[in-house]
Amino acid sequence: MSSLQWVLLHPPPGVGDSDGQLSPDGWSNLRLKIVGLVLLAAGTFSRSILFPTFVGKAAADIGLWPLTGALALEVASWAAIPIFAWLLVQGFRHTASIPRYGLRLLVLAFICEVPYDLGNGWKVWDFGSQNPVFGLVFCLVVLWALSRLRGRVGVAAMLLRGLVVVAGVVYMMVLHIDQHQTIIFGGVIMLGFTLIFFYLGAHENTMMLVGTFWGILGAMFPSLGLLAIHRRSDELGYRRKWVQWVFYAAYPVMLAVIAFPHF
Repeated sequence: MSSLQWVLLHPPPGVGDSDGQLSPDGWSNLRLKIVGLVLLAAGTFSRSILFPTFVGKAAADIGLWPLTGALALEVASWAAIPIFAWLLVQGFRHTASIPRYGLRLLVLAFICEVPYDLGNGWKVWDFGSQNPVFGLVFCLVVLWALSRLRGRVGVAAMLLRGLVVVAGVVYMMVLHIDQHQTIIFGGVIMLGFTLIFFYLGAHENTMMLVGTFWGILGAMFPSLGLLAIHRRSDELGYRRKWVQWVFYAAYPVMLAVIAFPHF
């Protein structure tokens, strides 16, 4: 059996047993969530507040600095993709109930959709891009399906794994999950990072190298989120359960606040 087959058949059982030494004073999951939320807010602010002011204007009339600033905020938000993919894998490994975890994400996705559409498409219903929480839901389903196939060998099992991944990619693209500027398929990039973290989580250096190459395929900027992940400590960063619920509420609240001018 090749080393690649072994990795696919036996994904790492947990987190923290990496070939790189994690710093005890590194970034906790709480800090990673804060960084990810700030990056998402930057992108939403750019698309909801700045870009609408450019509509109908020539580039010369907009000016170099406003246009550069808006684009910088937009591409900076792409670095949040691997951060939330990493947090999803940790949630998958440590949740007491995958169905309840998935249901929470699904409810959150539906709650976020209208403010997301208002902030990104400037209308109540915009099928050009669906919010990234739906991407997390699809990634979770893919992880669950792959975990059910864990340990199975043979051509049929490998084909089933491939079919699961292809189905995830197709759903991400057909439903336009987290699509940006018609060129960045955030949902597909998220799924790729999720699989990398799931299968290579016990091999820090390899995970970072493969993740960097995958991020480069997604216009490079998503790779920047790996810097935050590499700085992690694998600590929760909080003890109170209510902190978790605050972060579930933070994204839709942030979307609603920034998209308020479009209501």
